[in-house]
Amino acid sequence: MAHVRRAGPARAARTTETDENAAQQVAAPAKAKSTRQQSTSSKNNSSNSSSNLLKQGARRAALSDVSNRVPVAAIAGPTKPTVTTTTSKLTRPVRREWSQAPVPALQEAAPLVEEVELTVSDEEDAETGSEVDHSEGMQIDVDDAVPAWGRAAQRDANAVDHDIKLGEPVLRPRFFKEDLAVMNEVVHTFVDEWEEWSDISMVQEYAEDIFPYLNKLERRLTPNVNYMANQTELEWKMRGILIDWLVQVHARFHLLPETLFLTINYIDRFLSAKTVSLQKLQLVGATALFVASKYEEIQCPSVSEVIYMVDNGYTNEELLMAERFMIGMLNFELGWPGPMSFLRRISKADDYDIDTRTIAKYLLETMLMSELFIATPPSFAAAIANYLARSVLGRSEVWTDAHIYFSSYTEPQIVPAVNVLIHECLRDGRTRHGAIFEKYADKKHKKVSLFVEQWLSTRPLH
Repeated sequence: MAHVRRAGPARAARTTETDENAAQQVAAPAKAKSTRQQSTSSKNNSSNSSSNLLKQGARRAALSDVSNRVPVAAIAGPTKPTVTTTTSKLTRPVRREWSQAPVPALQEAAPLVEEVELTVSDEEDAETGSEVDHSEGMQIDVDDAVPAWGRAAQRDANAVDHDIKLGEPVLRPRFFKEDLAVMNEVVHTFVDEWEEWSDISMVQEYAEDIFPYLNKLERRLTPNVNYMANQTELEWKMRGILIDWLVQVHARFHLLPETLFLTINYIDRFLSAKTVSLQKLQLVGATALFVASKYEEIQCPSVSEVIYMVDNGYTNEELLMAERFMIGMLNFELGWPGPMSFLRRISKADDYDIDTRTIAKYLLETMLMSELFIATPPSFAAAIANYLARSVLGRSEVWTDAHIYFSSYTEPQIVPAVNVLIHECLRDGRTRHGAIFEKYADKKHKKVSLFVEQWLSTRPLH
C-alpha cells in the first residue's frame, strides 16, 4: 500500500517593523494538489507543496503629540509652538485607530489660490538647454586634488571682497591675501598629534581623500538662495513654519542629527527646481523627511507613521508617489554632506569637548530657520558654529592653529558670519525658532539654549 507524506507545518515569514508594505496583507499561495500516477510497474508517488503564510509585521506606535495640530496653533497665534518634553520610549508594538478627521497643517488664513501641481516641467537653461546649475555662481574654485585643510592656498590671492552685512545671504566665506598667507603657514607648520590609527572608525588614513570629496559635493549640491522668488504661493515664513514642525517630528522619532540637515537640504533643492502650492508644502516636507530617514537611519519611520504625523492629510499612495518624484527631481543625488561631518572633524581641535559640540549643534539648527544660510557650505557653517560656541564658553583662545588646520577657515573669514548668526538667528530665540529652543532647553541637551540666551543678554544689541 502506497504511503502519502504529509506536508509539515508552515513556517511564518517575518517582516521588519519599518516595512512600508507591512500593512498590506499578502495572500497565501494555494496548496498544490497532490497527483498520483497510476502505473502497475512503478510506485505511487505524491507531492504536497506547503503554503507559507506571511505574518503581518508589528508596527511601531505612531507618536501621538506631534500631529500638525501644533503648527496650526502656531499660525493662528503670534507665538511659536513649544515642544512637550515627553521622554517615554515605546517598548512594544501598539496599534492605533484614528477616528478624527485629518486637519490640514501649514495653511494660513489667506484667500484660496489655484493649486500648482508638483508635476511642473523642469527649469531649463535658455542657452544651453540643460538644467540650471545653481552652484555656478560660487566664487571659490577649489582644486579637488588638494587636501581639505590646505585647499585655501590654491585660491586666487588677488581676490577682493567685502564684509558680510546684516540681511545679506551668507553664501560663502570671503578670502583675502592675509587669510591665504595664514592658511599656507598653518598647512606647512601644523603637526596633527591626533594619529588615531588604533580607532578604525576615525579612518584617519583616508581623511586626505574623504574631505576633498565632501567639499566637492557641498558645492555641487547647493540650493538656489533666491528660489522663493519663483514660488507663487510660498513665502520664507512658511518655510520657517514647516521646519519648526519638522524639528518636532524629528525629535519624536529620535532620529539622527544628520537626518534633519539632510531633510532641509532636500526641501530647498526641490523648491529650487519646482513651483509648489501651499497645500502641497507639508507633503514636500514629510516626503523629504521620509527619504532622508531611509538614507541615514538604521530603522526609519514607516509609511503609516509618516501619514499619521500629517493627520492622514495625504494617502499612502500620495506619499510614495511624492517620494519617487522627489528622488527623480534630485537626480538621485541623496548623499549631501551635512555640517555634522565637518563639525566632528573640527572638534578634534577641541579634544572633542562635549559642551562645545552641543552648543555648536544648537547653533547649526538655528541656521536652518534663516534663509540667509540656505546656500552656506556645510563646512563653513560648522566652522561658524564651533567658533561661536567657543566664544560663548569663554575660551581663552577662540580660534587656534588647530582649528584653522581642521576647518580650513581663518578667524577673519568667520567673524562677519558669526555676527550675522547672532543678530539674525539667535536674538529672540524663543519666538524665531521655538521648537529648536525648547528642544535644547532640555537637560538632555545640557540646556544650552538657555545658556546661550543668558550669554546674549550680557551683550549689546548692536
